[in-house]
Amino acid sequence: MRIEGLATPLKTGVPYEHDDRLPAAPAHDRHEQMPRRPCSGSTLVAVIELGQQGWLVAGIVPCIERHPMKKLEVDEAALLKLLQRRCEEARKAGHPIKRICVAFEAGRDGFWLARWLRMRCIEAYVIHPTSVSVSREHRRAKTDRLDTELLKRAFVGWLRGETEHCSMAAIPTLEEEDGKRPTRERESLVGERTRIVNRLKSCLVRLGIRGFTQIAHCAVAFGDNR
Repeated sequence: MRIEGLATPLKTGVPYEHDDRLPAAPAHDRHEQMPRRPCSGSTLVAVIELGQQGWLVAGIVPCIERHPMKKLEVDEAALLKLLQRRCEEARKAGHPIKRICVAFEAGRDGFWLARWLRMRCIEAYVIHPTSVSVSREHRRAKTDRLDTELLKRAFVGWLRGETEHCSMAAIPTLEEEDGKRPTRERESLVGERTRIVNRLKSCLVRLGIRGFTQIAHCAVAFGDNR
């Protein structure tokens, strides 16, 4: 796949991979390893604030003073076109893009977008939400635009190798995510059972019935058997 303005064409289906010359992280380390190459004048940086109604994309384009920000519909193809337009702007400014780095905060959308971007040779990272430091001195205004600026500063610092800015979640494969689903479903069901048992306890207490732990559990089991 060719992006106009990108010095090296992107090949669809050829995923982005880390440099194997450095030792791999331990199996128990579920954080993304630090990038092997720092930002340079040929790197396009973008962060995305994901929302249910749309995406807010902020970027840093080499040799362009303004940091463009664009609101998009929830559409990965539109995101790719936007990155293409940013690459073209950098090429016209005399800085052909050789590397694209994109990051967004972990949340409801999961990791599908990161996998989709990596399949198009774009470096995609997922930021741990709790790892981004914010000021606790006073109440902080919270808007998508301000959150995007905060993510951008943290991501650029991380790309420079400054680990205190934020940490990245390891991006699992689709098979790894499916493997975790049974455990998550069980945790959800156990939580639902606990909620029902607690409601039964509350109802029995109002009737003056004590020592009802076994009664409540038997009632839930009876309901499950039915």
